Amino acid sequence: MALAVQDAAPERPFVGREPEVEVLTRALAVDAHSHGSLVVVRGEPGIGKTTLLASALARMDPATGAVLRATAGAMDRRRPYGLVLDALASGDADVRERVAGITDRLREVAAVDFARADVTAGEQVLDLIEILAARGPVTLVLEDLQWADPGSLAVLTRLCATMRQQPLVVVVSARPLPVRPELTHLLSEAEARHVLTLIELGPLTPESCTALTEALTRARADGSLLRQMEVAGGNPLFLIELLGVMQRDGSLRVAADGTASLASAPTRTPSLALMIMNHLGSLSPAARDLLVLASVLGARFPISDLRLIAGQPVTELRPALSEVMAAGVLGEDGESTLTFRHALIQEVLVADVPATIRGELHHEMATRLEAVGAPPLSVAEHLLRAPGSAELVPWTLRLAERVRTTSPDTAVELWRRVVEASAPTQDAHIRAVAGIARTIMVGGRTAEAAELARTVLGGGTPAELESGLRATLSHALLFGGDYLGAQAEADRAAGGTRLTPFERADHLAFAGWPRLLLGEPREALSRAHEAQAAAEASGNTSARIFALVLRGHVAGARGDLDEALALLLGAVELADSEQTVAAIEAFPHQIAATLLADLDRVDESLALFERGRRLAERLGYLPGVFSAFYLGSRSRALTGHLSDVEADLEARESLRGRLDLQMEATTLGTRAWVALHRDGPDAAEPWVRRLGDVDAVTGIVRGVAWVHGPASGHAQAIGDRHGAFAVLWRGWERCIAREVLMDCVQMSVQLTALALELGEDERASQVERVVSGVAEGNPDVVHLAATAQVVSGLVAHDSRRVRKGADLFAATPRRMAHARAAELAAAALARDGLIEEAIAMAEDALRSYGEVGANHDVARARSRLASAGVQVKGHRVSARPATGWGALTRTEETVARQVATGLSNPEVAEILFVSRRTIESHVSHILAKLGLRSRTELVLFVARRAHELDERTHEVQPPLERRGTDASQDGYGAGRRAGVVERDLDEHAPR
Repeated sequence: MALAVQDAAPERPFVGREPEVEVLTRALAVDAHSHGSLVVVRGEPGIGKTTLLASALARMDPATGAVLRATAGAMDRRRPYGLVLDALASGDADVRERVAGITDRLREVAAVDFARADVTAGEQVLDLIEILAARGPVTLVLEDLQWADPGSLAVLTRLCATMRQQPLVVVVSARPLPVRPELTHLLSEAEARHVLTLIELGPLTPESCTALTEALTRARADGSLLRQMEVAGGNPLFLIELLGVMQRDGSLRVAADGTASLASAPTRTPSLALMIMNHLGSLSPAARDLLVLASVLGARFPISDLRLIAGQPVTELRPALSEVMAAGVLGEDGESTLTFRHALIQEVLVADVPATIRGELHHEMATRLEAVGAPPLSVAEHLLRAPGSAELVPWTLRLAERVRTTSPDTAVELWRRVVEASAPTQDAHIRAVAGIARTIMVGGRTAEAAELARTVLGGGTPAELESGLRATLSHALLFGGDYLGAQAEADRAAGGTRLTPFERADHLAFAGWPRLLLGEPREALSRAHEAQAAAEASGNTSARIFALVLRGHVAGARGDLDEALALLLGAVELADSEQTVAAIEAFPHQIAATLLADLDRVDESLALFERGRRLAERLGYLPGVFSAFYLGSRSRALTGHLSDVEADLEARESLRGRLDLQMEATTLGTRAWVALHRDGPDAAEPWVRRLGDVDAVTGIVRGVAWVHGPASGHAQAIGDRHGAFAVLWRGWERCIAREVLMDCVQMSVQLTALALELGEDERASQVERVVSGVAEGNPDVVHLAATAQVVSGLVAHDSRRVRKGADLFAATPRRMAHARAAELAAAALARDGLIEEAIAMAEDALRSYGEVGANHDVARARSRLASAGVQVKGHRVSARPATGWGALTRTEETVARQVATGLSNPEVAEILFVSRRTIESHVSHILAKLGLRSRTELVLFVARRAHELDERTHEVQPPLERRGTDASQDGYGAGRRAGVVERDLDEHAPR
């Protein structure tokens, strides 16, 4: 609706925004797409945000690539990922097909027990954006972000982490009000990541207002007209509408000399809303009535919805519809969708409808949508805008159940409406609270879930709801760190008199877990055996999985690895067949993967962690996703490069704000461990300080070594050997008391060395006896035999036995353990006067430290061994450089080569079978080490490097007999000749 003062007036001119359009045009240039950014155009309604975007987009070079565009509406905020999906759907046929697939999968989740759309669809949307960006530059334009759904805002926030790596420019417009926490978080994250460009659109200058007035009137404005235009306050839309009012009421006059002036002054200063209503007053009553109904549907709506709310076929609506479209109030957006020319028109219209009538219109619309079988989310959108009442409670409750799988937030909102409209003792009220508690618990909000469950549990709880509510409460307490509370609730639930055998098996299976976390493994096992029998008798597969995982976890902790493996793989098989949240709540994949790492079956372990993560992600079970990173980083730390461990930890950190799970201590310990070995005690100190009193840490089965070990290592590194020993010994005693012997093995070498240094020979002998027992019970596990040899060699002061242990470690993937054992062997051999052997062991130690990125350990061990008379020379054992290609780990090299082929992060993740979050961290590390800013620069860097290597390969190729073994020998460089030249050749070797 271009309200110009002459019928033949041109389209609205674009004036006064030259600086802003220049900034936006530069942000959209081809060069700017080489590293991504988020451009935010912010200003009040009518200030010209859409016009600015249109002007800048019209200037874009076609070589800039795809432009995907969509506008949010106030009625769309409950459609998960709706805004971003609409933008993607504006792409080519292939992209539209992918979007349709995501939308279809969102509809299919109704068959799953609990909400999973939040995680699954979000990951798929991110995948699609990153895949498009890997193909070429992408511009994503999203308008009216203040109305965007939470999922779309979450996707944009996630993109900020990798935006600079990709040829992706996201341009959004937003009003300053309403203030939304998700939008504020997005802007904060973008600013922290240095990808934010903020364009604030203020009022037009007086000169620009004059230029706009004269362009619209095609005349020279005199003083009286310009003074009246000041009423618009520099808002272009207000000014245009004001001119329209003056045209229609005859107060605007254009003289023969081309001067525009006011024939009469207005009696009062009009508001923008009044001017819009004044313009609409020129329409017929039928057209105005139709617009009022349309305004209830939002700024953009299907024409079928307009037909429903009007209660008339389109043939009868056609005259009024044609009138409002001819007037430019409504326009077409696709084949079956109408949109208001400006969102302000819709907002003015709907605000003019009395709240009571507006609420009833929404109620009528919800009723009609329900009657024609419309999607439940569309029904919910209108029902939630209608006034609540006791009569609507049954319908609202049914609707919440229907939408909980596709939009958990909408389900919670509907359940809250039921809670408000019902008495606490009513069945509907309790059902609604149970639904809210279970949904938010699965989403990781454990404290609120526990509090809600408590409010309705009591004598009046219906029998069919009590079991589920008690399960929610006990699970939430456990995840929240209240293990005693979880134990009490689980016992109370298992002893209930109104349970079915199936429900009793559930509670019995869970009841063992808080006992295990409280250090009572025998009591936990007793519950597990009882639960397994009950589960098998009642056909409760998820309870059986809980019991098997608990039994396997205890067996693994005790060092009964064969028994543990059989139990845990049995649980994984059942979970894979069930594919439900209940089947994975005990983390069967993650705990089985931890055991496989204990058995040095590294590749299988990493693959199973990733399988578990993907299944949890697909089912929307965030604690399961979190635990895959949480436990996986610890297992990788035993065998992998420190930078790879850090990538896992950073991936886990990306989930932290979405959950309140108490799983922090061992993660902090692992962070401290990485920092200590790579960068030294100063770098580790902040993590150790956050770890706090390690003796006060509770709720750990496997993981004590990751709390006490790093704290002890830090104390030793700063010269406090007595404090280091005391901390580690208390961890040892704790593990012995709780029968966690595998953690004892992990701490044993460090503990034995400290004990002997401090004259604690008897304690060192105690360590030897335990470790030897575990090794003898698992004769096929090489790292256990290696640990036993090192510990017994230290206790017996037998340097050759220590060396034997180091040699055994060399045959395992445990590079850090090998390095430490070789260092101890070198020192022991030097004390025995076996200097040549000592030097060989020292070289092995320094090489292994270097291979995993333990640069601080390289320097520390070199200095310590030199003081013992073991001098190691030559570049072969130097620390890995901090920057350049040589600084990359083997995993980072692989990721870099995959990215250089044009693959996106999700595509690389699929090939390497790791999470996309982990790949994101790897790419960030790669760019930082190489001093690059984007994936585009990385592609050029790798191509240039490959060309240079091809030119000089003939100069550096060593004789065949001197070349190292294939990487498949152990995956960590065993048998390779150290040095940069060989690393360069290795990257071109067949793998």
